[in-house]
Amino acid sequence: MKKILIAVDFSDVTGKVVNAGVELAKAFNADVCIMHTEPPLDGYIFYDADYSSMGTFGYMREFDPVMEEYHQEKVSSDKHSLETLKSAVTDKGVNAKTLLIEGDVVKSLLNEACKYDYIVIGSHRHCKLYKLLFDDVGMHLLNKATCPVLIVPTDDE
Repeated sequence: MKKILIAVDFSDVTGKVVNAGVELAKAFNADVCIMHTEPPLDGYIFYDADYSSMGTFGYMREFDPVMEEYHQEKVSSDKHSLETLKSAVTDKGVNAKTLLIEGDVVKSLLNEACKYDYIVIGSHRHCKLYKLLFDDVGMHLLNKATCPVLIVPTDDE
């Protein structure tokens, strides 16, 4: 094992996900890539940390300069957050790089998965109604990824 993909969504479980990825990298003397996927601007009215196009309510909309500016600010903020995580990882003695992709979370992760030996992601404990309405990224990865997937649970409440 030489390369580990750590997928983050900047939620409350992100720290645990990164720590788990770092510990795995140290154990196998591997490099890590910290990846975040920013949902596409066009076509969706709702998304959150568990965003995926499957099961998400959406519609096509016309260009909105206010939303475009918000989206660009969000992407800039995401880049900064990724660099902060990278610094924390390298401070622990692990080689790291970052990757920010704009697109569908599941598709983006599956496209990148073939380049890595392991994927580390977080889990959110949502109710069954939420899971019925919105896609579960972790389940898609477990079913379709070509490499092992480590899912780090969020704290119980």
